[in-house]
Formats: sequence, structure tokens, C-alpha cells
Amino acid sequence: ELRGARLHIIALTPFPSLADFESLLASPGPWIAGCDFPFSQPRRFVEAMGWPTRWSDLVEYLGQRSRAEFKTDIKRYCDAQPPGDKHHSRATDKSTGAKSPMMTVRVPVGLMFHEGAPRLARSSVSIVPCRPTDDSRTVLEVYPGLAARKLIGRTPYKNDSKKPGEEERRAARQDLVMALSRPSTLRGYGIGVALHDKRRYAL
Repeated sequence: ELRGARLHIIALTPFPSLADFESLLASPGPWIAGCDFPFSQPRRFVEAMGWPTRWSDLVEYLGQRSRAEFKTDIKRYCDAQPPGDKHHSRATDKSTGAKSPMMTVRVPVGLMFHEGAPRLARSSVSIVPCRPTDDSRTVLEVYPGLAARKLIGRTPYKNDSKKPGEEERRAARQDLVMALSRPSTLRGYGIGVALHDKRRYAL
């Protein structure tokens, strides 16, 4: 809940499945959701493939293709591109330092797009800036890593118990949570975060 210039964290709700994500999109408003996956693909790539350039048409078309077909589309395109110019970026990717939404390995944000964007398009929520409406439920594409880099640098922080160094990443998450609630964050962003159980949110 936003109270004045502070965002108060009321609860954490896990979404272990895509069905849970769809339930969120169908829940009554008003609310604002930030989704950490790309909502679209680079225009250069879309136009080269001859795909629809209108967002809703593009996402509907790609949503009808299987994951394997979508990966094959990207691979076939990239194989025909010269070295250093295979995965393109949108303007928003360049400004934030995000990975190309064409990536399907290592950080597979392209597959996140393929699963997430069609579900957004099938919902009736307002999607800014792709499909803004007067619906009381608004979804934005967000990139938390941008704020994380500003607050704790490039220290790895994401939860991954399968890799060594999880204790260090847990400590980094604790540092990140503490940084979010500092007065300097309010001064830097014009909005602060009120965390009533900081240890819980860093797990």
C-alpha cells in the first residue's frame, strides 16, 4: 500500500505456477503489478521475421507457436546474423542494461516473454505502454536489477541454492532489503519502502 511517499509491504504471496499468475491477472482491482520479464521483442527482429508489428497481434501469433518453434525461430535468425549482431535489444533493454529478449539460454528471458506476454494479452488488464486501457488493474514491465545495482552494486543476490555461494547471496539480499528502507532511497527515487519484517523479506 502506498501511504504518502512510502510503499508499505503488507504481505508476500508466492506464485509457484503460471496458473497462479493467471489468477492474479483475473483478480479484482484496483492494483498495479510490475512483471520482471520482457513484454515484447526487438522491432528489428520482428520486422525481419515478417511477424505482426502491432503488439496484441504479435503476442497472439507467437503465443500460438510452441516453445520449441519459438526457439527454432530465434536460432534460425541468429544463425544467419554476423557475429556480434545476433541478439538485438529494445531501447528499454539498452537503457537498463537488460539482456536481449531474444535470449533463450543462460538467462532465458525470451522464454519468459513467450510464457508471460500471451497471458497478459489474454487478460483484460491495462498493459502500459503496450495496451493501455481504463481498467483499474495496471501491469508494467519492470527491471529490478537496475535498482539493485544502484543500491548494492553488481553483487550477485538472487536465490539459487543449486549453486555455491548461496550464503553470500543471502547476505547480499539482506543488504538490498536494508538499502530499500533507508532514507537515501526515498531521496533518490522520491519513494521509500517500509518493511516491517526485514529479515523475512531477505530470505
